Amino acid sequence: MTILGQNKISISRDQLKYRLDHLIFSQNMLNTWIRNRDEFVEKYINGVFWTDSSEKDRLYEENMSYGRDFHLLCQRRFMDLPLLKGDPLAKSLEDYPKLEKIRKIKNAYQRHFGKDVIFRPELEIEYKGQIVIMLDLLVEIYKDNKLYKIDIWDWKTERNRMSQIDAQTKMQTCVYMYVCKETLGREIDFSNMVMHYYQPTYDNNIKLVYTEDLHQKNHEKIWSMIEEIRDEESYSNYIL
Repeated sequence: MTILGQNKISISRDQLKYRLDHLIFSQNMLNTWIRNRDEFVEKYINGVFWTDSSEKDRLYEENMSYGRDFHLLCQRRFMDLPLLKGDPLAKSLEDYPKLEKIRKIKNAYQRHFGKDVIFRPELEIEYKGQIVIMLDLLVEIYKDNKLYKIDIWDWKTERNRMSQIDAQTKMQTCVYMYVCKETLGREIDFSNMVMHYYQPTYDNNIKLVYTEDLHQKNHEKIWSMIEEIRDEESYSNYIL
């Protein structure tokens, strides 16, 4: 972690107070707070995006572009939207044979649950006006016309194979499952909330089942971090 103020970043107290009062928290924001405080202040307080124009930076952007196209294609698949002639994504479709694996996931739900399953791709959920998440796919499963089970899917297109431990310890897991339980999943059993990290490159599906104990730990972790971020004393080395 970078030491506070190492890069001589500065902010006015008025600017700091305004920004802290208007922050909407995401898993990326919380991750940045843990990883590098200077970067957090530059990005979320000063509104400056870090880039070094390096080869690493270029490859990152290429991977992001690949991921965005793949996510958009998955969204269309789950919304039953066809690719029209001349659509720039039509050519991209040829580059994603892995989409067949996504189709199989959808078909498996429909075979097992029929009309009792609803797909909600690219779903944004806001909690208490303070935390926001964007889900690649939320699958709602109903029983006797009542929401019975929630599956959260996240498509991972990066090259490194994810492990079970990687998935369990991700801030994304913590925030996504917590917010889903506190909003859409308040009336369902913890064991009926499952998060899937799926890597089509490896056909690797990591499945995480939620528990009441994890929910309590996530609650304490998330809100203690938010309290720390909102505390002006956390920025004493930056204030002009």
